[in-house]
Amino acid sequence: MARESSFLARWRNRGKELPAAPCPVIPDDRQRVIRRPLPFATPLSPAKSRTTALIIHAKTILVMNSKGGSGKTTVSTNIATMLAAHSKNNRIVLVDHDPQGSSAHWLRVRSPRHRKIEGLFPAKDNVIKFKRTWRLQVDKSATHIIVDSAAGLSNFDLTDRIRECDLIIVPVMPSAIDIAATSNFISKIFVNPAYINSNKKMAVIANGVDHDLYDFNKLERFLFSLRIPFLSVFSSHSRYLLAAERGCGVNELPSTRQPFHDLPEWDKLLGWIEED
Repeated sequence: MARESSFLARWRNRGKELPAAPCPVIPDDRQRVIRRPLPFATPLSPAKSRTTALIIHAKTILVMNSKGGSGKTTVSTNIATMLAAHSKNNRIVLVDHDPQGSSAHWLRVRSPRHRKIEGLFPAKDNVIKFKRTWRLQVDKSATHIIVDSAAGLSNFDLTDRIRECDLIIVPVMPSAIDIAATSNFISKIFVNPAYINSNKKMAVIANGVDHDLYDFNKLERFLFSLRIPFLSVFSSHSRYLLAAERGCGVNELPSTRQPFHDLPEWDKLLGWIEED
């Protein structure tokens, strides 16, 4: 009969095996050496961790609406200037995800005498790799990142934008078409997995409003049913156009004789942003 393999022989004789010899007693000094954790088993400290070096602790504010012309750039640029003026320690980064590059143009015409605001333009070359890794370009000293999103986002881009942010601000214009489109867009956000699986805050603001024609009752009822705050109402004042031309915020323009009553509304929005 052919010789059985060593494995089969051990299996058949498994009950006949001799008991294992007792382990030798190790002196106490050797036990201490053996039980000491190895250097590579020690977890890396946050300062030495490679992944920690890529983490940005800045608060990311996403301004988006699928409807074009809702005033996303106006809101984004003025949030940037308001936060920059709020504290000398604030370091602001404005990210333009819109291929039209309106926020990027605003930064180019901005005067150096104003508070510095850094800028990134991931959409300029339409390179998907850069669109998804733009956070690696953000300075570690940044305290706030304002993202000016593009209109007509695909589900893929919408998911990416939501994952990258801490707060979501949805501006809406006062027309019936804009209100209906915004309601549909908010419903789309609510069923997005990136929003469902997170605890992100979202708020809606009205933009370009003539207070004599202020009528957001339908939108307010819709937002109330979803427990989304309707924070601020901004007018269609000419200061917004002038600030956009000069690359500054409405808070950085000199005072004029024409009354401007929107600053308390901006204070409401900034208070909501700075909440913990």
